[in-house]
Amino acid sequence: FYHYKSYVYSIALKFTHEETLAEEIVQDVFVRVWKYRDKLTEVQDIDAWMRTVTKNRSLTELKRLAKDAAGKKSYFNWQPAAWQSANSNGQSTDQLLQKAISRLTPQ
Repeated sequence: FYHYKSYVYSIALKFTHEETLAEEIVQDVFVRVWKYRDKLTEVQDIDAWMRTVTKNRSLTELKRLAKDAAGKKSYFNWQPAAWQSANSNGQSTDQLLQKAISRLTPQ
């Protein structure tokens, strides 16, 4: 672990440019090492294997983050049609919310 920790971290950081994310990837990589420890004897170049696993894990995480960001962007940019037409009439979202709240029955 101590021999490869900084090696794996530097590869993950190169891809992610984010220290916390790189640390998470290091953990994931070493979980995989532990999970496949019985098969590591078949690996001829452990440095190349560690580099490949780290690179693949980094790219997977970056894809997941990009997908999450795109989903959040579309979610937060979404507005009901009534809001869009009211906004085009010059009403702010706060005004629309206050109007909607005033119509609610008291509890």
